[in-house]
Amino acid sequence: MLVRVSFTLETRLTNNFAKIITIHMNINSFRYQFLNIEIQSFKDYINFIEENFEKFYDEIKHQFKELEKIYEDDPIKISEENEESDFDYMMGVISDKNYEYNIFQQRYRSSVIIQLYIFFETQLTNIVDDKNDDWNYRETFLENAKRILKEKIDISKLDEFIFLRDFTELRNFIVHNNTHLADINKKNIKRINSLRNLNKRKGFKLKIESFHPNKVYSIETIEKEFLLYSLEQMKLLLDKIYSEILKTKINNI
Repeated sequence: MLVRVSFTLETRLTNNFAKIITIHMNINSFRYQFLNIEIQSFKDYINFIEENFEKFYDEIKHQFKELEKIYEDDPIKISEENEESDFDYMMGVISDKNYEYNIFQQRYRSSVIIQLYIFFETQLTNIVDDKNDDWNYRETFLENAKRILKEKIDISKLDEFIFLRDFTELRNFIVHNNTHLADINKKNIKRINSLRNLNKRKGFKLKIESFHPNKVYSIETIEKEFLLYSLEQMKLLLDKIYSEILKTKINNI
């Protein structure tokens, strides 16, 4: 009798454990299936805004060209005493638009860096589960993921992980340093090194100014190319992680 009860209990526990694994696997499968949809949605969003920036800039260039066609003796270029000509006024308006174009574009791209970071953090945190007992709140989400996933996949050596570690420092640079950072103390060196690494990538350029004995780092340009590349690195890393996790779950059932 005791043997039969023990066997029944063990069977139920085994079946329940298998169900838990199956549910977990199904959740991860569901998330993975929708990952590409979310990635594509982000691409569409970036391309849509960038296309509108391009249209706006084409309009500015067209207006500049139209002004260049005006002859020197055209009345529109003649100004009365102490007043600017209509030509100078129109040139000023278009120049202001060009300035706003550059400012707005860089502000938008900086905001996309933050949005991409949130997207990636959410995706990776969902995989490793920040509610489990192994999660250490004194570590970053990347450090937790690297440690928790190590038995299944060592992400620390992957090129995508190395890039995204630097990308995370870029996000911190934008949010916490207001895109300006001086190498005054050692705590800034890690972030500065990450920014220097990113400076080697296409579509991202740092502005480095020397104020002896220190240097001040700021963002000169972020291009659309860099945003799409960053998104692709997130996709590649998440693909590799999901592939290993789902394979492990299936083998454990």
